[in-house]
Amino acid sequence: MVQEAALPRGVRVGLAVSISVVLLSLAGLLALFASARQPALPVFGQVPDFDFVDQEGRPFSDEDLAGRVHLVGFIYTSCPDICPAITAQMRALQTELARLGLTDQVHLVSITVDPEYDTPERLAAYARMFGADTSSWHFLTGRPNHVRTVVEKGFLVGMDRIATDYPIHAGHHQGHDHGTHAHGPDEAAGAGTTHRSDDALGADHGHGTASAVDYRVEHGGRVALVDREGRIRAYHHGNLLDTDEVMAQIRLLLAGR
Repeated sequence: MVQEAALPRGVRVGLAVSISVVLLSLAGLLALFASARQPALPVFGQVPDFDFVDQEGRPFSDEDLAGRVHLVGFIYTSCPDICPAITAQMRALQTELARLGLTDQVHLVSITVDPEYDTPERLAAYARMFGADTSSWHFLTGRPNHVRTVVEKGFLVGMDRIATDYPIHAGHHQGHDHGTHAHGPDEAAGAGTTHRSDDALGADHGHGTASAVDYRVEHGGRVALVDREGRIRAYHHGNLLDTDEVMAQIRLLLAGR
């Protein structure tokens, strides 16, 4: 029986390298075709102009986000449940963005829905508590009427301060409806509540505590994904943020889709 001559080692190595290059090229083409088949994200609206203040007390406007993809959430520092969940999910997303080297192109924004109470100092402490990198994550407050207009009319997220006619201990909260709409606006979706007295706002500011309260804050629990042109392209469950899904959408926006 005649045995076939084995190929020289150098030839075999060369063939293996060539095959690997071809396979990698095919994989890249398949990924490109798959991306091309993904539909562009819808446009839900344009973020309005705003002039807020960040956690360092510095002026911060929509111009500071121009040219960057950004994810916007709505929180307040004394929120007992949904806000910490939203912030923790956004913190996980920031970790992934940092791992991929995208924190310069993609920023995070948290806007308080209790601007009367949430001073820049409180927002800074809140950011530190969650380990937020504030070079690419901005915690914003502002004039109450302006905040309400931007949140409700710009982002289509409900927020309301509701007076109560009975005293409640500070920190007590009622049941919440945390349902959210993953990809479209719905003002009733998601809510967080807390209660605080008006008197405490002037006396507290981080140095005291409130023993009785006479209002609660309700707000939507979604986060909005905004493209480089300031257009809202997706809504997500804030407390159940799917990092993989959001990252896929971010890649589309970075690619101009």
